[in-house]
Amino acid sequence: MKILLIQAYLGKHIPPTFPLGLAYLAACLPDHEVRILDLNIYQDPYAEFQRLAVEFLPDIVGVSLRNIDDQSRLAIRYFYKEYRLLIKLIKQLLPHIPLITGGAGFSMFAGKIMERNPEIDFGVLHEGEKSLPDLLNNLDTPQNVKGILYRNNGAVIFSPQRELPDVKSIPFPRRELLALPEYPVASLPYALGVQTKRGCSLDCTYCNYPFLSGNKVRLRVPASVVDEIQELQKKHGISNFIFTDSVFNVPINHAQQICEEIIHRGLKVKWGAYLDLRFADEDFLVLAKRAGCDDFICSPDAVSEGALKGLNKGITKADIDRVYKLFKHNEKFKQVHVYFSFLLNGPGETFFGLLQILFYYIKIKVSLSGRGDASVNWIRIEPDTDIYKLAKKNKSLDPYTDLLPETEAGCSSLFYSQPPLNFLDYPIIGFLKFLRGANRKIMDILRKGRP
Repeated sequence: MKILLIQAYLGKHIPPTFPLGLAYLAACLPDHEVRILDLNIYQDPYAEFQRLAVEFLPDIVGVSLRNIDDQSRLAIRYFYKEYRLLIKLIKQLLPHIPLITGGAGFSMFAGKIMERNPEIDFGVLHEGEKSLPDLLNNLDTPQNVKGILYRNNGAVIFSPQRELPDVKSIPFPRRELLALPEYPVASLPYALGVQTKRGCSLDCTYCNYPFLSGNKVRLRVPASVVDEIQELQKKHGISNFIFTDSVFNVPINHAQQICEEIIHRGLKVKWGAYLDLRFADEDFLVLAKRAGCDDFICSPDAVSEGALKGLNKGITKADIDRVYKLFKHNEKFKQVHVYFSFLLNGPGETFFGLLQILFYYIKIKVSLSGRGDASVNWIRIEPDTDIYKLAKKNKSLDPYTDLLPETEAGCSSLFYSQPPLNFLDYPIIGFLKFLRGANRKIMDILRKGRP
């Protein structure tokens, strides 16, 4: 069959990120003719879809919804509304073609999305490398397929859950099906991803990764990971990438083996990774830098001990201070970029803790200017997380609130705010917007070269 896989459009303000999940799915469909269309690399994405649909005439269309929104309280961008437009457009142009959807954003709200979008014929839950090929072989008997949603006499049916795939058995993603030059490789963080594992053994209060990909880590063989990096470099001429794992250095020995293999093969690459601060000691950071890491991404999320405990981060303020000092004072890290992200007003937070976060935010921007940055945001409440249960319990979220609203306006109430400090949210939002505006003015002055 002819299969068209589409990455849903996220809007013109979102830079394109390589759709690694679709490239993996394509690799698992060797008996089909597959095309991948990432709408995010086109100026007129829907016109491009119509052009390709007429040219290719697919037998099946699959759509991936990676994110529902950008989770930014300062400037919310709601991707779900674009997804709904795409679904309707597909069915208008190809009314008799089965429409399948999946992706992390879909899996979070699978039942609701199927019910609200009758144009969708099938849904694939969680990881689709086994479920999608199985579904394509059983389109007339979907009840025989695990890990999907289908319709029966107008009702949405969940099939039995499928065991998550063994990542060692999945072939390399088919990157050649996409226009790789369209994805920025000179910016940080890099847009092209490499995956070393799936699943997350951590238990952060706000995170749904364990729901989406399991709480048991499934490791790839380090040599195979580096084989893929080598192929990316030799076959596609790309040497800059990011490890897309939720956390790269857990377990630490796996990350060390990958770094050592890159060094052993003499690969000249540059990459970024998300780090757990507990295992980001000087020895590992030096090893990662030798292997090509020049973008260290840290997510302490809080600073005060109460908030770190409330978020179940497993780190301490001493861990944050230690890593910050390493990047600030150690000459070995003067040529790399470091990024810290924080979450405001989480569970267990105090007024003094909020001040600590804002102080750290400004301190990083000033003291690491040009080679470091920081961000602050609030926790976007998502289903299947402890923060969702807590928000309903302490009444910071109405239990009847729809986590999948119809419009962007509905997203504004979906950020967690720890009572009784939630009255501080709007002054902080104003302060952050002022800083953002002031930073733009300073940059404009520097670009123009005049006061």
